[in-house]
Amino acid sequence: MGLELSPTSPAGKWLGFVTAVWVQAISGNNYTFSNYSDALKSLMALTQLQLNNLSVAKDVGKAFGLLAGLASDRLPTPLLLLIGSLEGFVGYGVQWLVVSQKIKPLPYWQMCIFLCMGGNSTTWMNTAVLVTCIRNFRKNRGPVSGILKGYVGLSTAIFTDLCTALSSSDPSTFLLMLTIVPFLVCLTAILFLREIPPSSTAGEDKEEARYFGIINAVAVVVAVYLLLFDVTGAHNRLISQSFAIILLILLASPISIPLYIATQNWIRSNSESNSDLEGVVTEPLLGMPEKEKTATEAAVAVERRAPVIGEDHTIIEALRTVDFWVLFVSFLCGVGTGLAVMNNMGQMGLALGYVDVSIFVSLTSIFGFFGRIISGSVSEYFIKKAGTPRPLWNAASQILMAVGYILMAMALPGSLYIGSIIVGICYGVRLAVSVPTASELFGLKYYGLIYNILILNLPLGSFLFSGLLAGFLYDAEATTTAGGGNTCIGAHCYRLVFIVMAIACVVGFGLDVLLAFRTKSIYAKIYASKKSKKSIAYSLETGVAGSHGSVYAVLLTGKCLERQAKMKKIDGPLYDSSAYTKCKQQPEEPLYDGGVLKDRAPDVQPIFHGDSGSTVHYWPGWVKIDGAESALVRASLMADHITTYKCIGTVVAKRGCWSFLKGGFELTSSSNFYILYFQSSDDRDINITVTSTSLQPFTKEQWRMNQQYKINTERKRAATIHVSDGHGDRLQGAKIMVEQVSKDFPFGSAIAKTILGNVPFQNWFVERFNAAVFENELKWYATEPKPGHIDYTLPDQMLEFVRANQIIARGHNIFWENPKYTPEWVLNLTGPELQSAVSSRIQSLMSKYKEEFIHWDISNEMLHYNFYEQRLGPNATLHFFEMAHESDPLATLFMNEFNVVETCEDGSSTVDDYISRLRELKQGGVSMDGIGLEAHFTVPNLALMRAVLDKLATLELPIWLTEVDISSTIDKETQGVYLEQVLREGFSHPSVNGIMLWTALHPNGYCYQMCLTDNDFHNLPAGNVVDKLLKEWRTGFEHEEDGQIQTDVYGSYSFYGFLGEYQITVSYGNRTAKSTFSLSRGDETLHFNIQV
Repeated sequence: MGLELSPTSPAGKWLGFVTAVWVQAISGNNYTFSNYSDALKSLMALTQLQLNNLSVAKDVGKAFGLLAGLASDRLPTPLLLLIGSLEGFVGYGVQWLVVSQKIKPLPYWQMCIFLCMGGNSTTWMNTAVLVTCIRNFRKNRGPVSGILKGYVGLSTAIFTDLCTALSSSDPSTFLLMLTIVPFLVCLTAILFLREIPPSSTAGEDKEEARYFGIINAVAVVVAVYLLLFDVTGAHNRLISQSFAIILLILLASPISIPLYIATQNWIRSNSESNSDLEGVVTEPLLGMPEKEKTATEAAVAVERRAPVIGEDHTIIEALRTVDFWVLFVSFLCGVGTGLAVMNNMGQMGLALGYVDVSIFVSLTSIFGFFGRIISGSVSEYFIKKAGTPRPLWNAASQILMAVGYILMAMALPGSLYIGSIIVGICYGVRLAVSVPTASELFGLKYYGLIYNILILNLPLGSFLFSGLLAGFLYDAEATTTAGGGNTCIGAHCYRLVFIVMAIACVVGFGLDVLLAFRTKSIYAKIYASKKSKKSIAYSLETGVAGSHGSVYAVLLTGKCLERQAKMKKIDGPLYDSSAYTKCKQQPEEPLYDGGVLKDRAPDVQPIFHGDSGSTVHYWPGWVKIDGAESALVRASLMADHITTYKCIGTVVAKRGCWSFLKGGFELTSSSNFYILYFQSSDDRDINITVTSTSLQPFTKEQWRMNQQYKINTERKRAATIHVSDGHGDRLQGAKIMVEQVSKDFPFGSAIAKTILGNVPFQNWFVERFNAAVFENELKWYATEPKPGHIDYTLPDQMLEFVRANQIIARGHNIFWENPKYTPEWVLNLTGPELQSAVSSRIQSLMSKYKEEFIHWDISNEMLHYNFYEQRLGPNATLHFFEMAHESDPLATLFMNEFNVVETCEDGSSTVDDYISRLRELKQGGVSMDGIGLEAHFTVPNLALMRAVLDKLATLELPIWLTEVDISSTIDKETQGVYLEQVLREGFSHPSVNGIMLWTALHPNGYCYQMCLTDNDFHNLPAGNVVDKLLKEWRTGFEHEEDGQIQTDVYGSYSFYGFLGEYQITVSYGNRTAKSTFSLSRGDETLHFNIQV
C-alpha cells in the first residue's frame, strides 16, 4: 500500500491545511493595487480621483463578503473555493487584458465591476479556508488563525517580490500572476481541503502543537527572507531568479509535514496490519448547546431582554449599543487611513521621486505580518496576566500610526521607508486585535455577521480616505500634463492628506481609550475567570518499558505516594479521562508525566515504607504480549501483610501492538510495601511488556473535587432572570421565588408488584424518584409461565401507576441468558420451536408496550451465559435486536451486564470483552443504543469504576447504571457510605445518562441486597444517602429567607442551576407574575425575561 494522502486521513488533513496556507499566501491581492494602478491611470487617462475610486470599487467587493459567510454553512468547502477562484480569474483576467493592451480599455463603470469581482474573490477563499481549518483544528484555533492571517499579510510581498524578481516589476506580468496563480492554487486546495473530524487523542494534540510551531517558524523565515530581499536594493537577474526559487521552496516546505505523517503511517501499516486505533474520550472546548425551550403562562410575557456588554448580541442588539459604534468608528480611523496609504503608495512614491515603489508595498505587507502575529499573542498575554483591556492595544497602534503619518508629511529622507513600516505594523495590529475584541464585547453566537459588518469599514474607509480625501487633495495639487492627465511631484502632493489622517488617528486613539475604559470591567471578569479556572497541565514524556516474563512486577514505595498526594493538596491534579480501546502500533506517552513513577528506571525497585491510607491511585499504562495472539492481562496489587492479590485493572492485550490498561486502587491501610503485578489469566507461557506507565495519587478530597467539577460542568448551567415592567424598564428589588420542579437527570429505583395499593410506599417513592424499572414483572417467566398463557395484568397496573405520576420507565428484560431464570418450558424447546417462541415474545411484549418504555434490556447477562446462542446460533442476539427495533423503532435498546464496573476479578465480563461484544453487534447492523451496567457492588473501587466508564465512553453510547446496590454482606451503615460513593461517581461521569437503584421493597422489609427503608418507610442509612443527594443535586435557595431573592440594580438575578424544569414567581409591589422555564445542557448563560 502506498502513502495515504486522502483528505480524510491524518496526513490528508495536514495536506489540506498546507494548501490552505498556500491559498492565504496568494489571497492578499486586494492590497496590491498600487503595483499596477499607475498603468491603469495612464492607459485609461484617469484623474487621481477616478483612479482612487477604482480602488474603492475593489474594496467594495469585500462588502459582499457577507454572501460568502452565509454560504459557508450551506456549501461545501471545494465549491466555495471554486467560486472564489473563478471570480478572481475573471476579475483580474480582464484587468490583465487591458493593461497588457490585448483589448482596448473598457468603459470606466465596467472596470469598476471587474475590480469589484477581484476584490470579492478573496472573501470566498478566506471564508472557505478559515472556517474549514478552524473546524478541523478546533483545539488549536489560535495558531490556525495566526498562521493563516499572517500569510494573508505576507501575500502582497510574495506577489510583489516574485514579480520583481521574474519580470522587473512589469504591471502586465503582475496582473497575469494575479489571474493565474490564485486560480491554480485554489484548484489544488479543492482536491485536499475538506472538513473532517478534529484530533481526539492527547498525542494528536501534542503533534498538532509541534507541527503548528514548525509552520509558524517557516512563516517567520519567509517574512525575514522577503524583508532582506527588499532592503538589499537592486539585484541582477541571476540573484533575482535564485531568490524566486528559494522563496517558492520555502512556501512549499510545509508539505513535508503531511509527507512525514504519511510515511510514518505507511511504515506502521506495513509493519503491523492490526494497528487500528480508537479515539480517546476528550472534553470539548465548547459544549454542544441543546435546543432551549421556555414555557410561559398566558398572563406572562417572556421576552429576550437586551443583553449587557460581554453577552451574546444579535446584529440589531449590537447596533443599538454605544460600544459597537465606538469600535466601528475607531476601526474606521485605523484601517481606513491604512488602506489609503496602501492604495496610493505608488503615487506617493512617484511624488517623492522614487522610480521603483514596489519596496514600499512589500515593507507594508511584511511588517503587517509581524503586527498580526505579535499583537494577538501580546494582547492575550496581558489580559491573562493583568486584565488589560484589549482596546488599549488598538489605541497604541492608532497613536503610533499618527506618528508615522506626521513623518510622511515631513518628507524627510527615508521617512517613506519608516512610514511604510509603521503603517504596516499598526494596520496589522488593528486587524488582529479587533477580531477578538468584537467577540469579547458582543459574544460568539452571532459573531460572523457582526464581524462582517465591522469590516465594511474596509470599503468605507477606502472611499472616504482614499477616494475622496486623497483623490481630491492630490488633484488640487496636481498640474495637467500634455496628454490630458494630471500629475504631482513633490512633498506637498500628499502633505495635507497625511495631516488629516494623523488627526483621524488621534480621534481613533481617543475612541479606543474610551472603549477600554467602558469595557475594563469585562476584561477584569475575563481575567478573574481565567485565574479561577486554572488547572494543572501535565507534559507527557516517553515511558519506560519493563522486563519480559509471565509475571511483571513493580514495587511501589508508600512514602513516595504519600508525599506526592500531600504536595498536590486540594487544588490538583485534574483527572484525565483519556481512554483507548484498540491496539496501537506505538504507545501514547505516559499521562501525568508518569506521576510518581516519573524518571524511574526499570531496574530500580524502591522499597515502600508505609502509607497514610485513604488515597485513591489512578493507574494507566500500555501492555504488549508475546507468545500468543491475545491474552487477558490482569494488573493486581499485593501488600506485604496480605497474601491475596487485588485486581486493579485488566486489558485484552495483543501480540505486536500496544493495548491500553486503565485501572486504579485505593489504599485504606498502612503497609511496608506494595507490589503491582501484571499476570496473564491462564497458564500459557506469555511474555508481558509494560510501558508508558503512570501512577497518580489523589487524596479523598481531591477525588471529590474532581467529581464536583464534573457535576458543575455537566449537570448544571448558568441562568439569568431579568424583570421589567410593561414599558420594558428594569425593576430593581423585585422579589423572585425560583423552584426546580423536575430534574433532567433520570434517577430512580426498581419497584415490585408490592407497590400496587400501598399508598404510603407510593408517596414515599414519588417524592423521590423520576424513573422506575419493574423488578421481575416483565421477565418471561412472569408474563408467560406456560406456553401461550400470556398475562400482562401486573405490568399494566404498574405502568398505570408510573404514568399517573409522570415517571419514566425502563423495560427489563426481554431475554435473560441465564437458564436458571428462563421458563422451564422454554428450556425444553427445539431449535425451530425456540425461534418461534422468541419471535412471539418480542412481538407480543414490544407491540403491546410500544413507546411506553424509554428503554428495553434486550439481552441480559450475555457475557456470562449464552443459552440462546447455543440453541439458535451465534447470530441469535443480533436477530433479537433487529426484531425489537422493528417492533418499537423509538425505543432505546440495551445490553445489560454485571461485574463490568463492579470488579475486574471476573474474567467473563471484563470491560474489553463487553466493548468487543458491543462492537460485534454494531458491526452486524444491530440498532443498539445504550450500555447497561448492573452495578451490584460489594466494596467499590472508585478508580476502577471511573476507568471502566472512561473506556466504555469511547463507544459514544449512553451509559446507565441499571441495578445499583451494595451487597447485604456489608452492614447497613457502611452500605450507606459505599452507596454514596457509587452514586457520586456515576452522577459525575459525563457519559452516565441515568441511575437506577435495585431496591424494590417486599413484605417484611425484604430487598434483593439493599433496602432504602424499613417496612414502615423510615429511612435506613442508604435511604438517608438518597435523600441527601437528591437535596444536594436539586437547585435550592436556602440561603435566602423563604427561598426569596431580589433583583439587582439591573433588574436581574443570576444563578447556577441543575438541568431541569423550573417555576418562577415574581412580585413587585402588588403585582405578581408566574412562569416556567427549562435549563438544558449547554455552555452559554440562558437568559429569561419576565414582565410584571
